[in-house]
Order: sequence, then C-alpha cells, then structure tokens
Amino acid sequence: RVKWVPDWAGSTREKNWVDGARDWCISRQRYWGIPIPVWECKCGEKKVIGQVTELKDGDGYTDGMDLHRPWIDKVTFKCPKCGGVMRRVPDILDVWFDSGVAAWASLGYPAKKEEFDKWWPCRFIVEAHDQTRGWFYSQLGAGVMSFGRAPYDEVMMHAWMLDTKGQKMSKSLGNVVEPKEVASEFGADAMRLYSVRANAPWDDTCFQWDTKKNPPMKEGPKNAWKVLNTFWNVVKFATMYMEIDDFDYKKYDPEWMKLYFRFEDRWMFSRTEKMKAAVTEGIESRELHKAARAIEDYIMEDLSKWYVKLVRDRSWTEDNDSQVDKLASYCTLYYAIMQTAIVMSPFTPHLSEEIYQHMGGEKISVHMEDWPTVNVSYIHNDIETNMAVIQELVEDIATERAKMGSKLRWPLKQVYICGKDKTANKAVEMFEDVLKQQGNIKNVAYITADKIPRDKEPCNYSGGQMIIDFDVTPEIEAEGYARELIRRIQQMRKDMKLNVEQFINIRVSAEEYLVKLFGTWKDFIAGEVRAKSIEFTAPEEGMKNWDITGKDVKILITPL
Repeated sequence: RVKWVPDWAGSTREKNWVDGARDWCISRQRYWGIPIPVWECKCGEKKVIGQVTELKDGDGYTDGMDLHRPWIDKVTFKCPKCGGVMRRVPDILDVWFDSGVAAWASLGYPAKKEEFDKWWPCRFIVEAHDQTRGWFYSQLGAGVMSFGRAPYDEVMMHAWMLDTKGQKMSKSLGNVVEPKEVASEFGADAMRLYSVRANAPWDDTCFQWDTKKNPPMKEGPKNAWKVLNTFWNVVKFATMYMEIDDFDYKKYDPEWMKLYFRFEDRWMFSRTEKMKAAVTEGIESRELHKAARAIEDYIMEDLSKWYVKLVRDRSWTEDNDSQVDKLASYCTLYYAIMQTAIVMSPFTPHLSEEIYQHMGGEKISVHMEDWPTVNVSYIHNDIETNMAVIQELVEDIATERAKMGSKLRWPLKQVYICGKDKTANKAVEMFEDVLKQQGNIKNVAYITADKIPRDKEPCNYSGGQMIIDFDVTPEIEAEGYARELIRRIQQMRKDMKLNVEQFINIRVSAEEYLVKLFGTWKDFIAGEVRAKSIEFTAPEEGMKNWDITGKDVKILITPL
C-alpha cells in the first residue's frame, strides 16, 4: 500500500481521479519523443517490437543507430502474412507514458535485471498537486499494468508558490518572482530556508516578495536571512575567541569535559539534542516546515539570544583559574554549532558547508557526515525546566524595568523571590548566577509570603511572586554610569575596526561628578574594554561627543 503525504492526497484526491479515470490515448502526432514500436502492413498485420535485438531482423537497421525519428522510420520488415512491407506507425508515445515507466526504464529494465531487483520499486517520489492526473497517475497505471503494483512506496504531494496576493505566478500577469533576483540579494540559502519554513509542503505559500511596492516588500527571504546571519555571527564570535586561545576541539571531547560543565552548558547540550530530535522527526514525517522552524527557534532563542550572552564573560576572561571553565564553554559552543550545521545542511547547503569547513570539519564535506543521532545522556529535562523559569523571570524583569523607566545597564539593588513551594525556589537557586547576570541584579533574596515588603508591588510568575527593588544607591548609580561608558567605548572600538584582543589607551572628559563615579569603577572599565590606561582630562581635540543620560561625555581612544 502506498503511503501518501499528506494522507488526503491519496485517500481523496488521487482516489477520486482513479475512480473516474477515462481511457488514456497513449499516442501523439508529434516529431520529438519515443517512437511507438509498432510496425504494420497494408494488409492489417501488425508487429510489436519489445527489444532492440528484434530490430536486427529488419531492413535498414544498423548497430548503434539512433532509434528516434527520422532514422527509426527507415527500418522495415517483411510482412509474414502477405509478404508486403511493414512500416512503423508514424506516432510517438505520450510523454506521460514516457515518464510513467521512468521507475524501471531508468534502471535499464529488462536488460539490467540486477539493478532493477536492487532499486525497484522507488522508495519516495515528490511532485506538486497538479501531478494527480499526471506523473502520479501515469506511474501508477503503468506499474499496475506491468507489475501488478505501484512503482513507488511513498508519494509526497507539495503545493505551489503563489504571489503575495495568492495568485499563480505567470509571465503574462507579470508576477513571477525570479529566484536569481532573490538569491542575488539574500543568498540562495535564505530563499531555500524561507520556502521550506513558510508553510507545510502541501499548503500553497504566498511568496513574500514584491519589488513593485513602495517600499519593496521582501520580508519572507529577508527574515530567513536574518536567522542565517545570526547563526553566522555566533560562529564568528565563537571562532574569534577560540582562535585567540588556540582551542583544539579534538582535545576536548564532551564526554570528559562534562565534568567541568556548568548547568547552563548542560542546558545548551540538552537543547541541542531536543533540536536534533525535532528536526529528524520533521524530516521523517515530511513536515519539513516544522524541521526548519525548529532550527530557526534554536538559533534565535537558545543559541544566540540566550547561551551566547551567558558565555561572553567566560570567553573574555584571562584569569588562569578560569581557563577550564572557558574551555568548557568553547566545547559546548563547538558542539552546538557543528551539530546545527549538519542538521541544517539539507535546507541551507552553502552556509552549512562554509561553517563546517570554517570549524574544521573532519569529512571532505558536511554532506558526507552521517545524520546525527540524539544522545539521550545529554538531555536534562529538569535543567531545561528550571532554566525556563529563569528565562521567564528575566523577561518579567525587563517588562517591569520598562514600566519604571529603569535602564537595562543599570543594576537592580535586589530582587525578592517568593516561590509557591520549595521546588519553585530550587529552580531559581540552581540558576541564581544566571538570573543575576541576565537580569543585571546585585542580590537575590528568598522570602515567604508574609515577608513581602508592604511598600513593594509584587508581580506574578509561574513559580510564585517576584518583588523588584528599584532603589538607586550611590553604588548602583556609579556602576550604571560605568556600564554606560563601557558601551560607548565598545562602540568606538567597533567603529575603528579594532581587533578584540587589541589594547587601547583612553582619555575621558566629563563633569566632576561623573569623573568621581567613573573613577570608582576604573579598573572594571579598563578590563571590559581592554584599556592599558584611563585618564580623565579637560576636553581635547579629536574626542568623540556622547550623551549619557543627558550628561555630556567626551572620549578619545588611542590604539596600542
């Protein structure tokens, strides 16, 4: 029994066509095509040729001759009934008959029975829904007539790409989207990824591309490009620091490095395995859109938005006592990137290949890799559950900050966690450092409901309640301004295209009050921006002007 994807493509659409099938005239009055192998005499006698060897009995045949028209028409036979001349009928076979026997004709059957026995029937075919009465039917009919069964085991029926208004693309309508045009702007991989992830394969897609609009509408491929660009930026981030530290992935196998993994590293491994499982399931079920979306969500949410932010400080540290911790993060990043490059290679072959080679892949090509299996020992549902609580809290804190006008770079004095039970508090305790880092919090305290400060408004989260202390102490103000200064200096480094490891000297001009605040965080600022020295001076020529919360700050950077 043939498996149809989706099921209704066979149980309803194809079945309805077969039930109402009409006689099929397989001859055509054309010049190009497969000549019908039937010779007839004026007396009505007919001769059907089944193999090339049978042509050798005819007049005008030569070994190796072209068997198409007009050469085949020169071959004649003597009529066994009347002795007259038998000539080939002038018709050719319908091209659908030609394609209908492709499953075995392409294997050289019946001349090459060994290949036929090895590969036939075809395991899987895919075409659009207009092939219900075309290729799907011609193969089915030819297979049943010749072998008593369908020549394929599985059929996937895909839909069409329509224009933005849902109309069929047509040159006469002027609404055709040229693939080269899309690829030239966003790359072939972005176009491929968008085409796969937009809808289920069997649902029509309105291709989000219309250059006639003002401004031009290119959202579909553009959004896919953003995902791929984000992944490439993750790769650049990882390889930049790995190269600085001469990281050799062959020396740091995850199986023994896991002794040094933090909880967030284990979380990343777990999310990677879940992604691989989702992609594999999506491909095997032919729900390719789900597979592509699983990759996108993983890249954007788990890898870039969360894990990379968690390990930035670990990648930057030069503390000898933290080197193993840094290597653990490199090992995690390398595994995540390479596994992603492999599973996304069917969708984005060019970028996957580039990343695979860039990261030192061992095979000649990413497409030579075995499909990765899910390592269940890397899956930690409890860690994922607890991390989800932290992610929720970080989002809630950001929301509350926005309400209060609290800048993200300014630390919060304290956050109180009032868990509804011990399990809820355990989640926060496991990832307290992550919560502090991502929420920019100085202290986390655990309290019971009766200890909630009366002057603070609690907000609910899935594990209980959270209270945020927005009070700004002199210490918090100093750190806030220091982080604001760091951001401006980092932007200047970026604008100057300085290497991440390049040292600089800094001269800063600001009002006396700010200079005192900056001074208390001078060493921290220097470490964050890789500065050999920081001097506070009067305004100088060449300084860049910055506005920091309404205050004028001038900065001059000198590369060393």
